[in-house]
Amino acid sequence: MALSSQLRVCSSASLSPKCARSWNPLAVTGRLERTSICDLEVGFSARKAEEWDHLAADLGAFDVVDTTSTHMRRALEVQRSLAQRS
Repeated sequence: MALSSQLRVCSSASLSPKCARSWNPLAVTGRLERTSICDLEVGFSARKAEEWDHLAADLGAFDVVDTTSTHMRRALEVQRSLAQRS
């Protein structure tokens, strides 16, 4: 993942600069993962569909620790649809 993508993900999650400095090295080395629910949380911050698409692409750089993937896929479809209406 490119460093700029990591920083966007970290800033999107409203991390402090200190926290971002700690997390970015973990992301670069592939030691940082996310649960699927994070996609919903970060996607919720999107103000437009294009921003949602960009955030989703950035999150794709992190491995996912799945919970119930069927539920998560449907929730993301609904969230994207709602973002498109904005």
